[in-house]
Amino acid sequence: MRVADILHEFDLSFLRDAATLVDSRLRVLELEAKRSEDPDEQGIYDKAEYITGFGFVACQTYITACVSRSGLSKKKALDLGPCHSCGPSMVSLVNAWANYWKHSPDWGNSMTHQARETLDTISKFEINIRGSYPTTNALAALVRPNEPRIERLIPFLKQWHESLQHAA
Repeated sequence: MRVADILHEFDLSFLRDAATLVDSRLRVLELEAKRSEDPDEQGIYDKAEYITGFGFVACQTYITACVSRSGLSKKKALDLGPCHSCGPSMVSLVNAWANYWKHSPDWGNSMTHQARETLDTISKFEINIRGSYPTTNALAALVRPNEPRIERLIPFLKQWHESLQHAA
């Protein structure tokens, strides 16, 4: 087995483990929300938003590791693989939502070039980022009609990785 294949398996294993952790927590939060009289007031949805963002970042870590070994620019690599019905590739949307979740609190009134690119990508997705729980809503929309789980993104990321290998 090639070193690149071993490293890829390591990265994919990490992603699967992270998805399992995130998704198990999402299941618990969904049960808490069903039992609660006011899950919004109790912060249950805020917790789901946070853990969903963590899941997007785990996916982004996998994406970055794969790109770094590909020899392609990140911009070109993000255009590869299956596309969402709104236009951009699934991997570019996952990457953009991870960036949004990590960095949007810092943006304030001054936006960097990367912040504008992130907003441009996710704006095609028609999720109201000023509304409640945009990251959670993005996950649901990305994997619809399936249950909103990070593990549902893995098949798209694996398809993207195959495209990445062929393009490199």
